[in-house]
Amino acid sequence: MWTAQLPHEPDLLTTLAVAVREVDGIEVGTGVLPIQVQHPMLLAQRALTVSLLSGGRLALGIGMSHRPVVENVWGMRWERPVRQMSEFLDGLLPLLGGEPADAAGEFTTTRGRLKIPDAPTPPVYLAALGPQMLRLAGRRTSGTITWMTARAPSPSTSAPPCAPPQRTPATTSRS
Repeated sequence: MWTAQLPHEPDLLTTLAVAVREVDGIEVGTGVLPIQVQHPMLLAQRALTVSLLSGGRLALGIGMSHRPVVENVWGMRWERPVRQMSEFLDGLLPLLGGEPADAAGEFTTTRGRLKIPDAPTPPVYLAALGPQMLRLAGRRTSGTITWMTARAPSPSTSAPPCAPPQRTPATTSRS
């Protein structure tokens, strides 16, 4: 079951934690969680908790929220989304993989380590339509996910074939 986080609804990862506890064998995915309103360490902590509770049945879809929501609802600036996402991944991916994060950026700085033993690393999917974000998804995540799109991106807006991921998410649990 894939579902989205909307700005006016209950916390999605909490809701999915209940779902995986109540429905045997259900696989869940976030499609998508916006990154602007959370820190990579907090998201990693929450995602690993759901992954642990579910026995690895979580897929983590993240993305940039829409500009009107970011500026008009959250009162934040919308700028350089690819850079923001790249910096967010710099902090998030090591933490999800059981490694410490040490990433200082213009938008996000993440330093530290989580201690959530035996939590399976969830695959991360990136909401992407434009060429730069699609390349980032191909280089750094398990793939891409779209939401609220009327159709698939056209060849003129899609990225060229992506390189293999630079970092393959761990498929085993941490001890």
